[in-house]
Amino acid sequence: MMFNRSKLALALTMVCGASISMAIPNRTAIAASAPGPYQHVLILSVDGLRSADILDPALKPYLTNINSLRSVGVTYPNAFTTSPSDSFPGTLSYLTGAGPATTGVYYDDTYARNLTVPIAEGGNINSPFGTEATYFELLDYSIPADPSHPDPNNVIWRLDGGGYISGEPTKGFVQGDYGKGSIDKTRLPQNCSSGICKPVYPWQYLNPDINTIFNVAHNAGLYTAFSDKHAGAYNIAQGRGGDSINDYYSPEINASVILDQNGKLKDAVSFNAGKPVIAPNAHVVTDNTTYTKTYDDLKVKAILNEINGRNSLGTKNAPVPNVFAIDLSGNENFIWLKPSSGEGFRGSCFI
Repeated sequence: MMFNRSKLALALTMVCGASISMAIPNRTAIAASAPGPYQHVLILSVDGLRSADILDPALKPYLTNINSLRSVGVTYPNAFTTSPSDSFPGTLSYLTGAGPATTGVYYDDTYARNLTVPIAEGGNINSPFGTEATYFELLDYSIPADPSHPDPNNVIWRLDGGGYISGEPTKGFVQGDYGKGSIDKTRLPQNCSSGICKPVYPWQYLNPDINTIFNVAHNAGLYTAFSDKHAGAYNIAQGRGGDSINDYYSPEINASVILDQNGKLKDAVSFNAGKPVIAPNAHVVTDNTTYTKTYDDLKVKAILNEINGRNSLGTKNAPVPNVFAIDLSGNENFIWLKPSSGEGFRGSCFI
């Protein structure tokens, strides 16, 4: 894919346990208050890719596209991500410029002394304060892992985050939307401090004094988009108000999936007469590199749709985002792929 550099600035962010490296195709420093020459910025995040990898001669043949971007940009070798850097802290570091002590978010699975257990676990106004705050796949609607013996504590997930409320078929099925519509509020920790229990959505778990880059862009009237690894949980990137991302698309990385006859990823859960049926050859996306590569393909396709003036699903026309970001997970599973001629990185890398 050849980007039109007159229309699209690429901010390449390589996120790992220790560093962030950025390349921006414009060597001229621009004052923050002055209008810039670029109207579109794409942030590319690659799990586990380190600055040292970019500079390693042995890996150079595998990183031609990344190095091509660096050659027309500016590299900041002394920029560092947070500690800890995994999951929410690493993502929020480049979306907010703040560390965990400021954002209030140290991981996607923490203990919250001021919150109460979710409704799905029996939480109510009489429940004591203090609960595990789980902001990962557990927030999505879910499907019983054994449909013949439903157990809300033994569930699987779909790519779009859709499923049953609390994982229980008797409570109704909700179609997922790869985003906020996939959040099962019965799985959210609750804030009962006012005498009325209210679910705490991901963007509300973030320090309310913190803006994300999407807040800033959206408040300025710009169009935004974001793609990460959990349908519901990564809406933490929305920041204050929970509505700063115009096009949010995050297929669930812990979904149960199969490959179709064309090698494309699809849900392992189908329905027969309204009842879930799970394919016998189902895998979780992260089981092996084949599934992780095809999972990343979904998000790369979404970004290409957006670059070409469509929404992430490619179903309708949409503005090209002024600020958009994508996180790719394949490298975390030790994927290093040589680019095919004329196509750039395939699978888990960049097209």
